[in-house]
Amino acid sequence: MSPEENIHGREKFLTLFLLLLVIAGFTGNYLKFELFLDIDFLFGSIFAMLALQFLGPARAIGAASIIAAYTYVLWNHPYAIVIMTAEVAAVAWLTQRKKTGLVLADMLYWLFIGIPLVYIFYHLVMHAPIDTVKVTMTKQAVNGIFNALVSRLLFTLYILKTGRGTV
Repeated sequence: MSPEENIHGREKFLTLFLLLLVIAGFTGNYLKFELFLDIDFLFGSIFAMLALQFLGPARAIGAASIIAAYTYVLWNHPYAIVIMTAEVAAVAWLTQRKKTGLVLADMLYWLFIGIPLVYIFYHLVMHAPIDTVKVTMTKQAVNGIFNALVSRLLFTLYILKTGRGTV
């Protein structure tokens, strides 16, 4: 096999893998778990974070935006798409530039960017009552950190099983 064929084959594999992660993420959001009163626990960002770990920031940010797009169907606004895509972008920056662990990076995102974005979009833009906004801020932060943790555990299992850190 020539080097060009090898590169082309690898790109096809990475594209297929990305597509599978996006489909899994979209499905993870579709198969939401309703906690109470339209407060949904979503699972899509697990796959966006897996894309980050396996495929790098550019593909992961694209995947995150597509995966998060289903939230528009769930909640009839685009703000969660922005928040969830920004989560992957910030985690990518923190893990690569600042050498922060993925779960810690996600916690920092929610503390300093995610929760303030929820407040801005839900309270200041959509005029949701502050009690609703507090519940939403808490739920989204816990949901995001939980998904980052699950993603990191899955990636670690892959590394332990295969001895490889990337696809």
